[in-house]
Amino acid sequence: MKKNFCKVRRGHCLSLVWIVSFLLWGNVTMAALPIQEAKLSIQQRSVALSRFFYEIEKQTGYSFLVRNNDINMNEKVSIDVKNKSVEEVLEMLFVGKNIRYKVEGEHISVYKPQQSRQNAITGLVMDVAKEPVIGASVVVMGSTNGCITDFDGNLVEGKGKPTREALLHGLLYRICPNVNAVVHTHSPYSIAWASTEKALPRTTWHSKLKMCADIPTLNVPAAMVGKEYFSLVEEIYSDCPELPGFLLVDHGLVAVGKDAINAEHTAELIEETAQIAILKATVSKLGL
Repeated sequence: MKKNFCKVRRGHCLSLVWIVSFLLWGNVTMAALPIQEAKLSIQQRSVALSRFFYEIEKQTGYSFLVRNNDINMNEKVSIDVKNKSVEEVLEMLFVGKNIRYKVEGEHISVYKPQQSRQNAITGLVMDVAKEPVIGASVVVMGSTNGCITDFDGNLVEGKGKPTREALLHGLLYRICPNVNAVVHTHSPYSIAWASTEKALPRTTWHSKLKMCADIPTLNVPAAMVGKEYFSLVEEIYSDCPELPGFLLVDHGLVAVGKDAINAEHTAELIEETAQIAILKATVSKLGL
């Protein structure tokens, strides 16, 4: 099965901080109707694509996930529809743009299909120690044609630059056969809790139901988890193979899942749990 990268960035449709805030203050989100039943009435002129997606989210309860970075979320669009289905509106919006979408539960994934290549590139990328290089970008000199290596160092089709955390992601895919996606975020409450260097306790019934164990914290004194620290990750997954993720001191959180959406939801849950743990510790300290 093809492995997926997913990295949550500031400004994307899904924001961990906003979602956690809604949960904390008790706001109730709209339950999404089946995609065929959800109707839209929108009159927008020359607005950013991101704003248009937000309007659909507000009216239907569905959330948008942008699956790659070649979609311009600031592109200006105009549309005037009344009582149209979500599918009809998206088909109108994307006509002539080579943009596709896929409904997955209450999420709408938006992406551009990969361009077919003219010449196949095969081989194995290795470093000076003859070890496979994970996530290496290979570009033909004098052009923008390139591809990315898989987790064995083999060249695969595609464009773009992999995250520098690719080595860590590759390790997780190797030692966790049920993991098909990894999410790495710099979430503030997770970073704050990780500064204690203690495991994050499952402080709510929700976290106890969804996570099999408390979330360990790893003290890696570097900006990325290199091979010299792999033994720390291997040890925690040896103790608990179904572990949903872990924290990194002064860095953030890493969450895993059966797919990108599942891993993203786990990242949200870990951040929410860290926030509640900090608030409970504060309340206890104040003696309230």
